[in-house]
Amino acid sequence: MSLGPVARTVRTLVEKGLLARAANPASRRADLIAVTADGLTLLTRDPRAEVTASIEALSVTQREALATAMETLLHGLLAIQSLPDTDGPAG
Repeated sequence: MSLGPVARTVRTLVEKGLLARAANPASRRADLIAVTADGLTLLTRDPRAEVTASIEALSVTQREALATAMETLLHGLLAIQSLPDTDGPAG
């Protein structure tokens, strides 16, 4: 990622109290960043962790079938997006 978007994301997370910024004794140009208690609490409630655990509980065969189905779905969605716009003015 570019530095700008990363800096904005960190600044936003600091403002929300999810990260804490501290001076870096080894470098005046770089701050130290740490996850706060509120940030850790939020991370423990991350719904993606439940999805990950559910996928890990699948058998290898089930995971392979899921991967194949998701790949097919993704290719279908990409194909739909690449279709020419037919909702334009009639000519």
